[in-house]
Amino acid sequence: MIIQSEIILLYRQKGNVMKNTDRELEKFRLAYKEADGIYAAFARESGLAVMEYWVIWMVSEGVRTQAEISDTLFISKQTVNSACRHLEKNGLITLAAAGDDLRVKNISLTDKGRAFADIYVRGVYEAEERAWEALGEEERRALAEAPSKFNKELKAQFEKLRAVKERREEKVWKACLKRKNAK
Repeated sequence: MIIQSEIILLYRQKGNVMKNTDRELEKFRLAYKEADGIYAAFARESGLAVMEYWVIWMVSEGVRTQAEISDTLFISKQTVNSACRHLEKNGLITLAAAGDDLRVKNISLTDKGRAFADIYVRGVYEAEERAWEALGEEERRALAEAPSKFNKELKAQFEKLRAVKERREEKVWKACLKRKNAK
């Protein structure tokens, strides 16, 4: 049976000659998106919005503030705050001021939130562990090491890209100033 990611890959290959590295990178992208979709679908099946699910997950792992969740998940503080407000309204978490700074809120799971996490977070851990054990030892090692190395290399390439972008923007800005001054 062909899955959706394979159909997309076949579609993108049609009419184009792809190098092996292109095919491998495309497979990686699709696998990453597919894994993200699996987690998102499970989150929605739990009855929560995806961001609300991740807030519960993070709090059950010991993260205590909205800022920590925002920084860890690379999500805006506004998005995290919105999810927290909804979870609080539904009785899954409580928000309490953290010391003197009223803007910083500590997040705690309620009994209802802990019961949710026991089912929907612990269950995911167990499913991940079973899926992990189904892989061979070399596959597990490669899967554990490759994403970190890829992310490190990707960050380095993005830094180079930013430098190029800044140089281009500077050239465009200077050209605009030159035209403005010429008038």
